[in-house]
Amino acid sequence: MKKIIYLLVILLLIPIIISAQWEVKNSGTDNFLSGVHFVTENIAYVNGDHGLVYKTMDGGESWTELNTGHDEYLRSIFFVSEQVGWVVGLNGLILKTINGGSSWQVQTSTSTEYLRSVFFIDANNGWIAGYNGVILNTANGGSTWNTQNSSTTKHLKSICFLDASIGYAVGFEGTIIKTTNGGTSWSPQISGITTALNSVSFASSEIGWAVGSFGVILYTNNGGANWTKQISGTENSFSSISLINNITAYSVGSAGIVMKTSNGGTTWSIEISNTTNGLYGISVSNENNVIACGENGTIIKYILPFIKITFPTGGETFTEGETIPITWESENVDSVMITFQYNGMVNEHQNIIVEKSFPSIGKYDLDISQLMYAEGTINITDVNSIKTISSVYLTINKLKGERNPDDWIENFETTLNLSKVHFISLDIGFLVGDGGYRTSNGGKTWEYNDNLAGQDIFFLNDKKGWIVGNNVGVKKTEDAGISWTNISQINGK
Repeated sequence: MKKIIYLLVILLLIPIIISAQWEVKNSGTDNFLSGVHFVTENIAYVNGDHGLVYKTMDGGESWTELNTGHDEYLRSIFFVSEQVGWVVGLNGLILKTINGGSSWQVQTSTSTEYLRSVFFIDANNGWIAGYNGVILNTANGGSTWNTQNSSTTKHLKSICFLDASIGYAVGFEGTIIKTTNGGTSWSPQISGITTALNSVSFASSEIGWAVGSFGVILYTNNGGANWTKQISGTENSFSSISLINNITAYSVGSAGIVMKTSNGGTTWSIEISNTTNGLYGISVSNENNVIACGENGTIIKYILPFIKITFPTGGETFTEGETIPITWESENVDSVMITFQYNGMVNEHQNIIVEKSFPSIGKYDLDISQLMYAEGTINITDVNSIKTISSVYLTINKLKGERNPDDWIENFETTLNLSKVHFISLDIGFLVGDGGYRTSNGGKTWEYNDNLAGQDIFFLNDKKGWIVGNNVGVKKTEDAGISWTNISQINGK
């Protein structure tokens, strides 16, 4: 009985694919930077050793040093507007600016402790946490600062507030304390750990995180009544955490580690930070605008690579024998990879690498006569990216409408029973069954090969693959199917 192989081309396009990475920026210093705070999408401040404060007006691309008039180590910075902000540090130092950092005034802190964290909810109401359980509060923008009873003598390293009433602070030996009355009184919460907690942040009255030494990440979804440990997968210590919403957060720490969750902490993934310097502060203005700072003047910025297919747009109809002039543009991308994904006769998704790499802006002529069958998808991805974040699908364009004999191209005839078709590139493909065939020209001609007898075939990449079947066992190739080696025997059904 003759078996006739037919081919049909139907095209589906993906025009937009995006991914993420981090870029090291020139801070203008090699001093230690410990805190960062976004005020708007473009304006942010960092602070650090020797009284340093730097400002960016272009989202972190360039930085200008501001003169604080002090040489003490500054640990934390917070702004409530483009003009008004505070920075705190060693020996109880509190500085305030009302002109965007052009000048700074010393405020009386009533403490000589190391002040680690400052947080304001508006221009008047703010809190500072520091060593030996110190918490300071102001209700008049810092004209006066009052000491609150924190209920602990542990060193406090981070403080945050949701409103004028509800706030949290964390510190040494797993300390977590909470207030529901603006700090008039503070109550301890059970963290379940004894390692230091270095940063705390809340996305809502219920959902918050605290991070600390040795990869510790704690999470609560009930306002701190219970804290559960999430799996970070690292022993690196975390210094700071910043939230985008109640499911998305970034945390940074030792050896340049940056981790992100997009599912409420169910999983945390490591981002490629492009630095091995310890990171001590992170701040976000939105999901695509994030800055972190740390040792040796390090400042890194999250950038959003962007890729867009400019042709086809999805409204075109293509005819057998044509080529598709695929064009694309991109930002923050060095090179891209094009793949064509199609559904075979057995509805199996497979990927064909058209080329290893193309420039970030370019053109590729795709010969659709080489596309074997069924529905296809063009993908353009960032070569340096490990994941695709988003895609946009366009409409399917059929070659000749409904599937009927006129839509199919007769390729060749065979009397063999064939069970599987598999392509590893636009040119190289296989038919397996009682015997098998290999093509190296997109199916225009097929060469018979006894080694292709089997019931299923699978390739891990464009070189390495396997064939399995009853009474033929398992065969392996490492040269794209030119030669095959028997590696085991399978008997029975």
